[in-house]
Amino acid sequence: EWSVSLDGNAKAVALSSGTAFVAETNTNRLTAVDVSSESEIWSVSLDGDGRGVAVSDGTVFVTEGEGGKALTAVDISSQSESWSVSLDGFGNDVAVSDGTAFVAEGFEGQALTAVDISSQSETWSVSMGRAQGVDVSGGTAFVAEGKSLTAVDISSQSESWSVSLDGDGNDVAVNDGTAFVAVGPDGKS
Repeated sequence: EWSVSLDGNAKAVALSSGTAFVAETNTNRLTAVDVSSESEIWSVSLDGDGRGVAVSDGTVFVTEGEGGKALTAVDISSQSESWSVSLDGFGNDVAVSDGTAFVAEGFEGQALTAVDISSQSETWSVSMGRAQGVDVSGGTAFVAEGKSLTAVDISSQSESWSVSLDGDGNDVAVNDGTAFVAVGPDGKS
């Protein structure tokens, strides 16, 4: 058991090859932490507060909220920003699958937005409630939005189904065909 002191509040973390990538709020940073040495390796400044993070093919994707409203790609080897795409709302979470970054936008934007990584541009968006968390599995994006978990078929870009939650859905993870949802203050689990 160990911990690393960061300047900001840790909001989200993703692990890859022995490194934890931490999105920080209030300091607007993405920080890389070496898990074996338990120390900070590097950090990159963001325009907005870091809210969600995912890692794919040597790139860290971080969503930004207040002050930035963007999806930002950070190259791990150069430790610098590669590109950024503006969002209509706060980027609360991100999941990456098959060359696409799926962004859960809450507040102002309120959508699931697909961003093509190679062209660095938005390809489609589906309006929904305050999207907080997203994960992708088997051609479906699972979105925690308000008091619902919503499944969006990626190929048709439309809602497949939705189920009510006991409280506000804050995050979602999918494993072996089951969606696990972190439910906030009103909920029980």
